[in-house]
Amino acid sequence: MKLLRLCLDQIGVGRPLPWNVYNDAGQLVLRQGYVVRDEAQREALIMRGAYIGHDPDAGTPETQDLDTLRQDASLLWQDVRTRAETLLLAPGEAEPFRHALQVVSGHIEFAVVHHLDESLFELLHREGRNTPAVSHVIQAAFLVNMVAIRLGWPSTMVRSAVHAALTMNLASLRRQNTLHHQAMPLSAAERAEVAEHGEQGRQLLEMLGVEDREWLQAVAYHHPPEDGRPLSAWRQRAGDMACLLHHVDLYLAKVSRRAYRPALPPDVAARQLFQRGGGAANPFASALIKEVGLFPPGAGVRLANGELAVVLRRGEMAHLPEVCSVQGPNGATLAQPVRRRTSEPAFKVVSAVPRGVVTLPAEAVLH
Repeated sequence: MKLLRLCLDQIGVGRPLPWNVYNDAGQLVLRQGYVVRDEAQREALIMRGAYIGHDPDAGTPETQDLDTLRQDASLLWQDVRTRAETLLLAPGEAEPFRHALQVVSGHIEFAVVHHLDESLFELLHREGRNTPAVSHVIQAAFLVNMVAIRLGWPSTMVRSAVHAALTMNLASLRRQNTLHHQAMPLSAAERAEVAEHGEQGRQLLEMLGVEDREWLQAVAYHHPPEDGRPLSAWRQRAGDMACLLHHVDLYLAKVSRRAYRPALPPDVAARQLFQRGGGAANPFASALIKEVGLFPPGAGVRLANGELAVVLRRGEMAHLPEVCSVQGPNGATLAQPVRRRTSEPAFKVVSAVPRGVVTLPAEAVLH
């Protein structure tokens, strides 16, 4: 059995482990299902070294039965993050790569149908910290799946779009992890480097045996060229799938912080995407905003009474999400998170706040 080291964000506090955990000598430390009790225990595990078993022939980490795993959104996303980390940073041989990608995309498709709001919360609130580039493509794949369904694409095209989102940055993930933490905005040379990674990714996927032309084209063209030509000309050449990837990619970049700039609140990011993308005439920006909303699950929001809250689920109306207050008007953290009815004037949502400004304790149970 090969051992794969876990990152901090792959171990959840207050949630059952989806796999057995070993030390660097291959000795069992924690059994599958064990609940890590607090942040101190999680950090101690990482400091000592925590590993999961990996079967090289199967190409995926050992997990509990998929049907059981998929019943819990938190466990499902832990598994997606672990598999994607291994798969995308070290693709390996062609056949195991394609098989593992099918498992990850199957998880994502299941989550869209059965755990939609819980998954948005997991992805937009509990963003992975150690590998931002991998976290980004996981988030993109989920949003692409949601929007492709709204656009009425056939199931085969939806699956191709999810694969394209997961692999759109395959040729540059390690480089993008570095750029994520860079203190200065990208230079002209770095922007040129980023512009080339789509075509490099297409070539890498072809080497891995991918033959799906729509998937390959979407990866190659998901970054519009910065040559001054209108986006309509690029869209005609790139195709609908690449256009969808581009708009999802852009939205997620806007709501994510970089070392050289703050994150935008999701409502501001959505309005910018809509206005600068051609408004209602742009089907991709429109469909994305309708699916995600101005206040998606996981977003931090400010209420009329001054409290800061976290959105748990979308409401029946876009401006009435289900929220949980975690910080009082005076800035003090509440002793316990409190549910608020946003239909009441005192608890009306007045604005969103950037990601990371307000967080729900990891041990809080959402029902």
